[in-house]
Amino acid sequence: MKGKKAFHKLSSAERGALITIVTCMSASGQFIPPLMMFPRKNMKAELLNGAPPGTIGCIQGSACGPILWNIIINDLLNNIALPSGCAIQAYADDVLLIASAKDLPTLEYAVNTALENIRLWGNSTVANTRTALQALLLWYTAPLNAHTKHVKLHHTSSVFQAELVAIKHNKNIIHTDSLSSISALKQSNNTHPTVTDIHKTLHQIHSTHTHNNILFSWVKGHSGVEGNEAADKAANKAASAHKAPDFISCPISYIKKMIKDETSVTSQTRYSNESKGAHTKNIFFLLTDIDTFFKAIPVSFQMTQFLTAHSYAKHCLHRFHISDDPFCPCDNTSKELFSS
Repeated sequence: MKGKKAFHKLSSAERGALITIVTCMSASGQFIPPLMMFPRKNMKAELLNGAPPGTIGCIQGSACGPILWNIIINDLLNNIALPSGCAIQAYADDVLLIASAKDLPTLEYAVNTALENIRLWGNSTVANTRTALQALLLWYTAPLNAHTKHVKLHHTSSVFQAELVAIKHNKNIIHTDSLSSISALKQSNNTHPTVTDIHKTLHQIHSTHTHNNILFSWVKGHSGVEGNEAADKAANKAASAHKAPDFISCPISYIKKMIKDETSVTSQTRYSNESKGAHTKNIFFLLTDIDTFFKAIPVSFQMTQFLTAHSYAKHCLHRFHISDDPFCPCDNTSKELFSS
């Protein structure tokens, strides 16, 4: 209708996420390719799968986000020729250039070529305006050339101790996949012997070498990091070495585990050899079965009666001389039992 404007929205019924679509269509059915605005932080080309040809996709960041995408970013993503190893990741109001290479000269060439292409695009497309490039992430994969030191620990040592010993035998920049070790080292009042030794070593280094800083870096374990994978292989090699341990210190956790295991065996033996509780032992052969059962099913008075065969049934009361007979009042011939 003349003078009327209609705005429609398309919402996902599954998640309730609002996707705004701006389009224009004539009465004859002709239309301009729509603009689709997605409520997310970064744009992916897969979001436009199945959309009409020419559809523009952008993400909702600030109020000027759609305008920025239409004028600058959409053209940047579609019309920039990037060298091998380079890619552009678009966010709401920012653009990130990512470059990777096997050596530093190749990385430098790729980045400079990409930046030059972006500069030329900016001069021709956005006059007197800075390009939309906000950040640059460089990743240089250098060949691993490291000295490996093997330290064998006693079989009672914990993983926490192993990580701390590895940190203790390194200097300058220390990479570790143990967050617990880094957290322990942050605590100045930590009384763990190995943590205390590391604190003393750090204090001595800082006192004698004022310009020498020890840096700690956390890396994600088992994620394909070359140095971390090499460290895991060296740890396995040291653990299987046929020699006396270089580090002998039994942790409290190992003592607690030994006591717990011994107590469990003693308790299970007593449970199995006990003459009483035959009804319960027919249901639960192991004490661990009882723990597993009550973790899944709450304890109740009725459930306790069923598992122990101790109840208000006359058969049970007669055993304890509380009732004159064990028979059910319904016929005075069959025994009144809680369970059969």
